Order: sequence, then structure tokens, then C-alpha cells
Amino acid sequence: MRKIICLILSCLFALSLAEGGEVKRIQEEKVIATIQPAEILRWKLDTFTISPDGKHFAVIGSGPNKQFVNYDGKRGEAYDSVSQPIFSPNSSRLFYIARIGEKNFLVVDGEEGKKYDSVINLTLSPDGEHYAYVAQLGDKMVVVIDGEEGKRYDDITKGSLIFSPDSKHYSYIAGAEGKRFVVLDGKEGKLYDSIKKGSLLFSPNGKRFAYIAKADGKWRCVIDGNEEEEFDEISELAFSPNSEHIAYVGRKEGKAFLVLDGQKSRSYDAISAVKFSGNGKHIAFLAKYGDKQMVVLDGKEGKAYDLIWKEHFALSPDGEHLVYSAKRGDERYIVVDGKEIGPYEAVGLPLFSPDGSRIAYLIQKGDKFAYVVDGKEEKLYEAVGKSYFTPSGKHFIYSVKLGNKCTYVIDGKEGKQYDGLSYPVFSPKGERIAYIGWIGDKLFLIVDGNEWAQYDKASINSQQLTFTPDGKHIIYPLESKFFFFNISDLIIYVDKIKGKQYTIYMTRGKDKNIVRTSQLVIDSPKEFHYLACSLSNSKAMQNMYGEYISVGQPTTFYLVTERLSE
Repeated sequence: MRKIICLILSCLFALSLAEGGEVKRIQEEKVIATIQPAEILRWKLDTFTISPDGKHFAVIGSGPNKQFVNYDGKRGEAYDSVSQPIFSPNSSRLFYIARIGEKNFLVVDGEEGKKYDSVINLTLSPDGEHYAYVAQLGDKMVVVIDGEEGKRYDDITKGSLIFSPDSKHYSYIAGAEGKRFVVLDGKEGKLYDSIKKGSLLFSPNGKRFAYIAKADGKWRCVIDGNEEEEFDEISELAFSPNSEHIAYVGRKEGKAFLVLDGQKSRSYDAISAVKFSGNGKHIAFLAKYGDKQMVVLDGKEGKAYDLIWKEHFALSPDGEHLVYSAKRGDERYIVVDGKEIGPYEAVGLPLFSPDGSRIAYLIQKGDKFAYVVDGKEEKLYEAVGKSYFTPSGKHFIYSVKLGNKCTYVIDGKEGKQYDGLSYPVFSPKGERIAYIGWIGDKLFLIVDGNEWAQYDKASINSQQLTFTPDGKHIIYPLESKFFFFNISDLIIYVDKIKGKQYTIYMTRGKDKNIVRTSQLVIDSPKEFHYLACSLSNSKAMQNMYGEYISVGQPTTFYLVTERLSE
């Protein structure tokens, strides 16, 4: 598959537009903050953080040898240093760790917590209602839950603190007098020589709990407080998606076993890639016996091959279909529900539709490649890119290269060719597809296979391109970016209707991704909101981080809410 390339070139470019009559927009502005030039010059733009609901912001600012967090325009206390601010998942709270001298403490909604020698592993519950962290105090460590200290221990394993998916339970690994044990909801478990790091596991419904422990040189799983059989090694501990089953791989005396709900499989030389189906009713794994490999589904062994690629091994979401890529001699096959298809020179990763009813995979013939969709081979190309089923599973789309141009193929039909393509965007039900193609400096908006609009020297944040929940409209932010000044115009479009012009700051974060002071959030089919700025009659000046900030006039941050009507 050496010539397969990804043709999805998007980083700033993506647009779309929807069908239907002209939509009317009712706009409401709420001032979040008005920031004076002297203040905003202190901001470190790459730390700008927007709450999950898109209604609040926080950013680190600096003064002489000090740092502070500005939350919705209100400057917090100045400290020797502060960590990246974090919003709770429900957007109701803001957290960061601050340091004064040699002492560290958590700041929650501007309120300082107790001071410790160190504060690490800040962990938030999925519902955003609880927080926890590990603190060092002298030679002892303690977990603090919602501001309340637990018992102090000699050691607490770094990174072991977790909440259950339902946010009702927590757990971590602690140590005392050379032994390790699990603390679950404040209750200490049995002492062991070791607890496997990263093995603490809650079931998806949060009602069950398991981990891997070692005593007297042997490992065993502890499931819901009960110890299981001893093994030399244990790996791949997992609950089924419905929380009803639990499985892991155990090794002893050179052999591997799958243990499902306490029952061992026959022995193999190796077991890997254990997978539950999405409904939790089926389990499959890759087994090795001698120099052969096979897939085992619900205890039934498939045909033996020289090699089965574990990356190309998948169960459909409903668990009714099993597909994998296999090799026998120099020939490659796709195996679907036990039936061999091929041989081919090379095969790629199989892909199921979301409902599991359709399957597609990539094959190589000579120097060319083709997708096989529902058993039907499509056209051969010199190079192909990433493929997708739409959420409904009705459409299959992938990119191809044709000379120095590229296009999308949708349900076997080639679209217009462009210099580059963005990632496609689908309506929630998967009936509509939108993407951007560009030729030189011109961007073309393509919706449902048709060019709907053209923009010159503009860009769109592809992550904020979105259909409304009913699929009737597309909302997207158009940016006219002056990269040198970290400042861009921002216009939100609904279909072809242009909104009010605002401004945003843009810079690159530590991960090289673009950090923006704006985020678009869709609330309902008829309402959305976003953050935006107004920088009237201002000039640009570099701050202490080399980022260009607007000065001369205050910067006003707005929460803009828009309601749609036909």
C-alpha cells in the first residue's frame, strides 16, 4: 500500500452551504468583557481556552515575574506561575494550579485551596460536578476530593486517579510500607506487592470495577472485589459496552488464554486484539497457534492463515459481521463472515457503515488501487485517500488523485477536480455532504455535489463547519486572515446569508494547531451562539510573547446568540 496517500489537505480551509429558502437571522449581543489595551498586551494567546458550551473564556496573562488567569475579562490574583486553565465538562467551573514560592494549590472559580508542596493529576468527573487531585505534603501524599482530604499515604501512583463514567465513584492506587493497594470511594482494598499501572477500570455504566494485582510473583484480576485465577502475565482487561461481561488475556507456562466472565478458553501460543461487539453480545480475538494465526469469534475458530493484520480486524457495531485482512503465502485476502475474497496484491483497512449493514475496503492491483463497496469493485486509481460512510450508511465517499488534481468520489461518481480538498462534513442523518475545494487562492463551496459559492483569499476553521441538527442549514465562520498580525475578520454565514463582521485573535498553540478566540456552538435547529470581538480603530503591537495584539482602543468580547426563522 506504499502509494496510498491522504489527499485531505485541510487545516484552515473548509466551507459548506445548505439548501432551502432564505433564512432570517435575529441576533442578540451580550458583552462578556471589555479589555483595555494594557491588559490584553499581557495575554498569552496560545493559552486562550473557551468553555465547552462556548460561553466563557479564560487566558493566562503575565506581569513582572508573575502570572494570572483572566476569566471572562476579570483578572485573577497574580502568582509566581499558573497552569493552563481548565473548564469543567458542564462549563460551570474553572480550575487551575497556582504556585507561590515553594507552595502549590488549586484555584477553583477564583477561590484558593489549601497549599501543598505539590499538586498533580487534577481530574474532573464526567458530569463536571466533582474534582480531585493528588497533593504532596512533606513525605506523605493525599487525594483531595471536592476540597476534602482523604487519608495520607506514603505514595500514590501518578496518573492512577480516575472517576467512574457515571461520576458516582472514584479510585486510585496507594502505597504504604512497601505494599500497594487500591482505594475505591475511600475504602482500602487488599494489600498486594504491585498493582498494574493503568489497569484500574470501571464498567461503562459505572457499577462494576476491576484491576490487575500481583502477589507472590503471580498476577490475578480482581473483579468486583473477587480475585480470579493466577497467571504469569495479564493484559487486555476490558468490560463489554453493555457492562455485562468482562474479559482479559492471561498467560501461564508459555500459553495464552482468553478469560471471559471467569471462563478460560483453550490455550494458544498468543492472543491479541480482543474486541467486544458494540452491543456487547459477541467477542472476538486474534489467536496464534504454531506458525499460523486465526480469528476466534464466540469461541469458534476461523480458518488458519500465515498472517492476520490486527489493525484490519473488526466486528460490525451490531456484532453480526466479522471482517479481517489475511495473508497466505504471497496472496492477500479479505475475509467477511468466514468467506475469503481475493486474492489481491494488497488489502487495506475494512470499514463498516455505522449500522453495520455495509462494508468497504481498499485493494491493490498492480500500481493502482480501488475500493470494494458491498462486494462491488469500483474504479482503479493511481492514489486514493481516506474513506467515509455517512452517518446513515447510505453514502460512501473517498478522495482520489488524478494527475496533479484531486476529487471526491461519492457513491461511485467523481466530482469536479480541485488543487486540494477539505475534510467532508455530513448532516446528522447523513443525507447531505459538504466540503471545500480550492484552486489557487479561490475556495469553492461544494454541497451535495454542486458548487454553491466561491470565496477569494479566505479561510474557514473546518472544525466549526457544521449542519444544523435538522440538516436544513449549514453554518460556518469565514475568516479573512492577516497571519502576521494574529488578527482576523470573522463573519458567520448561515447558508449564503452573511452575518455581522467581528474580529478574532488567532495564534498557534504548543501542538501547532490554531488557537482562536471564537467558538461556534449549535444549540438547536433554530439557534446557535459564538464568541467574537470588536477591535475598532486599533493598531497592532507585539506582546511579550511575540504575538500581535490590538492596542489603541479597548477590545470588547461578545457572546452572540442568533435565532433562525424561515
